[in-house]
Amino acid sequence: MGDQATEENKQNEKTLRDDLPDLSGVSLALRRFIHLGCSVGPYHSKRYHIRGIAPLQPYSHDQILALGVFSELLDKDGDRTAIEKDKSQNGPSSNTIEVIRKVMKENEGTSRRAALFILAACCRTKSYTLNDAYTFVKDIKCADDLLIFIKYAMDLAPKKTGWGSGLRRALKSWYFERGDMELAEQLTCVRQRFCWSHKDILKLLHAKPRNKVQELVIAYAMHGIGKAKEILKNVTGEDPIREDAEKMFAYLNAANELRKLRTPRGCNSKTPEVQKAVNLIKTHKFQLEHCDDTMHLEPLVWEALLEHMPFWKVLEHLPKLRCNRILKPGEDLNKAILISLRHLHDTLTKASSSLTSPISPGVVLVSMQTYRRVNNEDVPSKVWVSTKDGVVAVRNPHGKHGPPNLTAAHNQTRTAKSQGSADAITAGMVENLSSAFQAMKPTGKHFIFATGKTQQKNGCLVNLHVMTHEAAALLFICLDAVETHGNVAGYCIDSNSTSVAKLRSPGCSISSCSREITQETASTPINVECWLGYLSRQKLATDVIVLVAESFVSERDSGQRLLEAMKKYRMDTKKPTAKLVMVSFASKVLPQIEAEKFDYGILMVYGFDSQLPFIIQRFARGDF
Repeated sequence: MGDQATEENKQNEKTLRDDLPDLSGVSLALRRFIHLGCSVGPYHSKRYHIRGIAPLQPYSHDQILALGVFSELLDKDGDRTAIEKDKSQNGPSSNTIEVIRKVMKENEGTSRRAALFILAACCRTKSYTLNDAYTFVKDIKCADDLLIFIKYAMDLAPKKTGWGSGLRRALKSWYFERGDMELAEQLTCVRQRFCWSHKDILKLLHAKPRNKVQELVIAYAMHGIGKAKEILKNVTGEDPIREDAEKMFAYLNAANELRKLRTPRGCNSKTPEVQKAVNLIKTHKFQLEHCDDTMHLEPLVWEALLEHMPFWKVLEHLPKLRCNRILKPGEDLNKAILISLRHLHDTLTKASSSLTSPISPGVVLVSMQTYRRVNNEDVPSKVWVSTKDGVVAVRNPHGKHGPPNLTAAHNQTRTAKSQGSADAITAGMVENLSSAFQAMKPTGKHFIFATGKTQQKNGCLVNLHVMTHEAAALLFICLDAVETHGNVAGYCIDSNSTSVAKLRSPGCSISSCSREITQETASTPINVECWLGYLSRQKLATDVIVLVAESFVSERDSGQRLLEAMKKYRMDTKKPTAKLVMVSFASKVLPQIEAEKFDYGILMVYGFDSQLPFIIQRFARGDF
């Protein structure tokens, strides 16, 4: 049985190696920057987003220089200058673009915009990666990523310098070498980002469309629907593309009408504007970005959007729907959400191997807990009841004061219906959480997972609605459920950083695992050096050590002691490539390691975000 398990692990490792891009020549600092947005030091968790996209980071030339693979970007006066165009200069490896391609393709990067920043830097250097970078630009999928790339490319450009013929050709390919309808969807969905619009880019390209249909789209993006209408008049009835041009104009005109629709203030959802918006969305399959912000508060609009909305967007928007009080008991919107959640469950369980954009269990947990706890109201301490003498207050032993316009019967009915609806949606997300564990791929590595101080009432940094013990339980279950055949050993450790109890395999139950963690863990910060010393004395060899807690002991020389303890552990266990992951859920206090002495076998994380399970897996595989 053991030989069979070992052979299976070797096969898994071979499969994973085949899936990884060629990393030869790509430095660890550059790979870490592409995946995390930082080359050295702790990784700061990002606010929840379904694709792991953080707010736009002001990446600087100094960060590029720190990577050590690009030529100088700043002159002695501090003005921006072009990257040195000399092949003899140190430049990024030709495999850098493959690393960027993997991060962008699989949506696994926690900092996709860091990858776009490196792509922009590769487009500004005369090295072996230049042609590969230009080729990849036209493969950027969404317009949002393209406009961010343009911003970074211009930030890295020297003053009084244009785009260059290579970048201009790459952008022409992005606009004019894709399907006409796909181009129309991209240009109408995302029109402007970060001071750049499609109109600005198309003016600088000076490109001619391939046909009249494409000319309609470009005219709409640059001059509006009026110019597109003039072009349509010039297409005669005998022209074979007349029918296609009319369909395209109908789509562009509908997108223009939808964007101008506004919900009248103080009106209900059955106004003509809302009904027209619903019809346009159903007819042309528009997305949420096509609608005005006032339409985002209408349940009927959401029902129409959910019919063709990707399930990862459903998870993203669920907490917002409840926070804005759009979800109401007994309405069709709740049923549409349950259908979408069921579709996600079926996709994860039956077609997990075909998912091009894997769903992290952290995404489901953050969405579920935010949905459950946002607007978490107490039961009113007084309820108002209608009597013959008027409306009088009746004392309720629970909670705080409630609104004076609700009767007791109506209040109880409303609370029961709302609770029942919320329970059904929460139950659907619990099923998806279990399915997300099954959709993850094993790394073939051995793990030691240890958890320290985690209290029931403390939320994680950034995602405050996720409690620290729930985050610890999720990380343990992700490893335990995916890495089979006893490759994961879980421990709860005390204040002396020695083993107290070994965690049992929880299956896929977050509640039972978190309950066990809160009962066994210590109530004081964890000393990492003592825990590594304990593992060294016990000769507990492993590939990756994952240590999670609310806070860690950090003193003046704790960083140096940590490096020495990790070096000793590797020598005692004869594991020279052993890695350490430290996650501080609720505190930004971790041992400080100088950049010159930084150990790339150590990953330190502040807070908890939706992509953390994937980060740990990629770090264990050696992606960065």
